[in-house]
Amino acid sequence: MTGKKTSITVRGKTFESVSEMCRHYGIGRSRWNNVIRKTGNAEKALELCLSYESDSMKKVSINGMTFNSIIEASAYFGLNPTSVYTKICRHKISAEDAISSLIRNGKAGSEQEDSE
Repeated sequence: MTGKKTSITVRGKTFESVSEMCRHYGIGRSRWNNVIRKTGNAEKALELCLSYESDSMKKVSINGMTFNSIIEASAYFGLNPTSVYTKICRHKISAEDAISSLIRNGKAGSEQEDSE
């Protein structure tokens, strides 16, 4: 079930459809729909969508090692990513601090637990 294609112009470039514009800029369609509903302005919505970087996409450095995401760092240390996100939200701390805290508290995988 698809709707009628509506052309859209942002940053001086015209796209045949919103889907085409989203693909061009690497924006999820549901993200775009939410932001455009709130702003009502395509240029502003695009800027907000492009400036948004989810926590799962941010690089994380732990003990001198850099990971491409919280999920990747969690997997390396044997942590449940949900536990990391929960700690970040509840305590308003960085991903690095959340992961380090979980490792110190023995919440990491068997490798960390065996050393205690």
